[in-house]
Amino acid sequence: MNFTFGIISGKERPGDIDKIIDSIEQIKNLTKNRYEILIIGGNQTPYRLNTKMIEFEDHPRGMWITKQKNIIAKEAQFENIVFLHDYITFDSDWYWGFQLFGFHTTFDVCMTPMLNVDGTRYRDWVWLNSLSEGPPRWVRYSDNSLTRQMYISGAYWIAKKQFMLDNPLDENRMWGESEDVEWSFRCRDTWNYKLNPYSIVKLLKYKDTHCVGPR
Repeated sequence: MNFTFGIISGKERPGDIDKIIDSIEQIKNLTKNRYEILIIGGNQTPYRLNTKMIEFEDHPRGMWITKQKNIIAKEAQFENIVFLHDYITFDSDWYWGFQLFGFHTTFDVCMTPMLNVDGTRYRDWVWLNSLSEGPPRWVRYSDNSLTRQMYISGAYWIAKKQFMLDNPLDENRMWGESEDVEWSFRCRDTWNYKLNPYSIVKLLKYKDTHCVGPR
């Protein structure tokens, strides 16, 4: 199972790219012919294994992360694309977790546990039926019954290349304009959305979840 890691960054919002790449390079059993790293935006040009920089200018109206993610989908050479913002790092057993999950498990979109810097869950496996019903609610990792009412935070997810090409993000929306909510609501009636509970990622900075209910 091969992966394209697409890191979303920006000249005015540089993340710790080296720490992210370090974490990818330290993933056990993820050999050099099984992955590539694409970095779009930002002002850092790391000369690292299997890493390519894609130049990008933000929209005058704001951070154009929808366009960045759609470019990643087009440029990716592998079927499995990991979309991540520049504050997500990977546990060293992340690839082993996909082996345990099952390389032949079918999905269009996949989520794994995201942990905040304090070790609590970030916005990973969550329910959001409509914006009028309030903030997202936590869903237990063992519950796979609500995927038609779930929402994917734009911070991190895994998807098949063809699914992303068929279902691009809305490039009329910038960061902070509910671009992830719009995409989730548009795709979730048709997606095959799965949780892989074994492959953990961690945030490099604390972020409020704005989620409610038991974790």
